[in-house]
Amino acid sequence: MGEPWVQESLLLSLKPSVVATLLCVLFGSPAASALARVEVIGSRLIDAILQLPLVLPPVVAGGGLLLAFGRRGLLGNVLMLAGIEIPFTTAAVVLAQVFMGFPMHVQAACAGFQNVPKSIEEASRALGAGSFATLLRVTIPLSWPALVSGAILCWGRAMGEFGATIMFAGNMRGTTRTMPLAFSAVMFIGARWALSGVAGVQ
Repeated sequence: MGEPWVQESLLLSLKPSVVATLLCVLFGSPAASALARVEVIGSRLIDAILQLPLVLPPVVAGGGLLLAFGRRGLLGNVLMLAGIEIPFTTAAVVLAQVFMGFPMHVQAACAGFQNVPKSIEEASRALGAGSFATLLRVTIPLSWPALVSGAILCWGRAMGEFGATIMFAGNMRGTTRTMPLAFSAVMFIGARWALSGVAGVQ
């Protein structure tokens, strides 16, 4: 833990993962509330799209992010004209973590919002509280355990993210080398050492 590269990797895991979790909570909670409360045409399709990163291999997700935000990607050209370059930067680490952690929070938060009885919310509005006041004073407090669980799951997923990060952000010391990437390098060296006596392994 005293090695500089370990401390750098640890900070590059902690800081982006906290930022990613805050972004997921900020944008994921309203999305979960809408999915849990509003029945519109295509809501199930939207839910399926939001849950897609859970079933995609992380490396494929990272490749998708690269195709979207790379220099010649769908959005990359527009961002480059604005002087913004995301791939292989610390921002790419955050974006990869958000992409992979977002469904974790949405799934847990959606379950929490669905468990809040509508009758209690209706009673709050009947007593004169507006929709926003009901959300703050009734819905969120009752679904708070699920929101916290979703945030913890999201943070854990962000901290352990490997595949999407290495594809989209790379493995550069001091910039994008998070703890999972650093550990993978150590494990690779250890595996080569352990297998050095096996025939065919140099």
